Amino acid sequence: MLRGEGVDVRHYHPREEADQTMAPSVFRVLYLGRMLKSKGLEELYAAAQFFKEKKLPVQIDLLGFFIGDHPDGISRETIKAWEAAGNLRYLGAVEDVRPYLAATDAVVLPSYGEGMSRSLMEACSMAKPVIASDVEGCREIVHHEVNGLLCTPRDSRSLLDAILRMYALSETERRSMGLAGRSLVLRHFTEQSVLEQYEQRIGLRARKPAPVATEPLLPVYIPASHPASR
Repeated sequence: MLRGEGVDVRHYHPREEADQTMAPSVFRVLYLGRMLKSKGLEELYAAAQFFKEKKLPVQIDLLGFFIGDHPDGISRETIKAWEAAGNLRYLGAVEDVRPYLAATDAVVLPSYGEGMSRSLMEACSMAKPVIASDVEGCREIVHHEVNGLLCTPRDSRSLLDAILRMYALSETERRSMGLAGRSLVLRHFTEQSVLEQYEQRIGLRARKPAPVATEPLLPVYIPASHPASR
């Protein structure tokens, strides 16, 4: 019924920030979210292995929290092993993701399913091109070949092809996608627009007439000794 929580477009606004730890020629792809298999992290690791084997300057960054007791969780030890394999690094968990968004070239979310992805809204609000699974909660935000690319969920090859395609685009083309994402957020996903939707729906419900209370249609018990029973 509602377009998620919305995003503060004044807080998440376009800005440029270089990643001092990476060479300028490296193409950086950023994942924001919990360390869960259902977010498509194993597929991202497979892509990182391909970039390493082919010696392509594509770096996948992971930013987010570990969920220790989650049945779908990925452990710190696993992430460390992935880092050692190359072309993937874990950046930690932070409260303010804006510097990381500003320093990346594209944002990726190969999730198996979403509600309405806030991380994609934040990325688009900061004018970053996005890659996401073609699932509900992502396709409403990512319009294929407009502000990003969609890939098939649970499909390593489809995800890899989408990242390679984004990598092959010119900086001008990626910038155009990013600006299209910013425009989309301004039209549909601002916090103010979501608040207005809430107010509209609450107002409509409040204007509905309250149901009239009626007496239950139950038989009345009258003792045999009562005059009315004679």
